[in-house]
Amino acid sequence: RPSAHTHIRLTRKDVTPAVKIEVDSETPGVATVTLSTDSKDAAIYWWTSSNTKPAKYESELTFNDAEVVYAYATEEGKADSEVTHALVRINAPAEVPADKISGKVRFDVKEAEDGSAMIVTIEPDTEVSGEYTIYYLINPTENVTPENGIVYTTPISMTEGGRIMAILVESGKIAGEPADVNVWLIPTGIDGIGADSSDSVRVEGGSIIAPEGSAVFDITGRRVNATGLRAGIYIVRTADGNAVKVKID
Repeated sequence: RPSAHTHIRLTRKDVTPAVKIEVDSETPGVATVTLSTDSKDAAIYWWTSSNTKPAKYESELTFNDAEVVYAYATEEGKADSEVTHALVRINAPAEVPADKISGKVRFDVKEAEDGSAMIVTIEPDTEVSGEYTIYYLINPTENVTPENGIVYTTPISMTEGGRIMAILVESGKIAGEPADVNVWLIPTGIDGIGADSSDSVRVEGGSIIAPEGSAVFDITGRRVNATGLRAGIYIVRTADGNAVKVKID
């Protein structure tokens, strides 16, 4: 005889609000960092590029060296928030005039024509009249400097995902503020929705519909919401570990 009917009710979890990172670098030689989230019941965990063990946020953080601070929020009954990060810059000594400090760099990340790599171009964020040099590190464990950095000469081909940090050093000036970018490598050979489990991932307007537990990322590796997306390429990582490339027109 047929068994009795059974059923299960699935309810989508709300997502914990993301962490806001406020950096105060007005005092030369020191910076303070304040973390907050819109949910009063959420707990915040943070770590840095040099100390990757998460710690619970209890009070204002103080830094004497440049760092990258990461944080996320978690709340009972909700999914964890996306990971946010911020560069903590230590101001140059007060006696250094602003016109003696180099500017910043900007990144341009594009997919290679054959889809085998992501091509990263680095250039000054604003026009530089004189000579300059750009230094960078890939997946740095410390802040990039002219002493430990690699001199940028041609676009960087990233065959694996990672993070690039770079600084600009103009002739006759000290190094500028570091900038960084996360590079997400789009899985090779996926043209549109066509990876494993892609039959459960679809696009409806500017939204991506995916199985429960999936995460959506843009091509720079930032986690984004699945709704209200701009045109572009996104990666959906499903709960079973598969990666699906999605294009929104």
